[in-house]
Amino acid sequence: MIAALPMYDWPAIAAETDAFWADAARRLAAQGIAAPGSLTRPDDPATAWRDPELLLGQACGMPYVAGLCGSASVVGRPDHGLPDAAEGLYRSVVIVRAGNARAPGPEAMLAQARRRVAVNEWGSYSGHVALRAHLASLRGGAADPFFGAARLSGSHADSARMIAREEADVAALDGVAWALLCAHEAETARRLA
Repeated sequence: MIAALPMYDWPAIAAETDAFWADAARRLAAQGIAAPGSLTRPDDPATAWRDPELLLGQACGMPYVAGLCGSASVVGRPDHGLPDAAEGLYRSVVIVRAGNARAPGPEAMLAQARRRVAVNEWGSYSGHVALRAHLASLRGGAADPFFGAARLSGSHADSARMIAREEADVAALDGVAWALLCAHEAETARRLA
């Protein structure tokens, strides 16, 4: 039996993630549910999501609706208590380098036309799908290319790092990833807005 919580299992908070799982495993055991004593940390979360030994995992909503829903069941949706998100609701942030920031709003987003976008993965709701939907709504549904180039980063944190290193110009991150970056990679976060 395995448990995997890969979405926000950043090295800087691995001890907190382990403590969370230890408490969850203890509570499951108190209810008569056998649980592994430690988390599995696979290189590819999709491997754990489809493992028949998976007791509890964590996945973005897009992978779930795009294929996991036949092999996994939703048992909860965490609320991370983000200050700028209503209780229980999803939130993304669009980031740019600090020197390129404009006042928030549609004009700032549309000013990113033909810029380089960093995408954590094509199947990410917050890092790709929500950004495309937001742009489509701002552009009256226009489907023609907007960004000049798209670069696949592999993670929200790496999208942010690419912008800080001037390898990309804009990205969308989920709110939890942005909060973690601000808390644990302050130097990178200072270079972003």
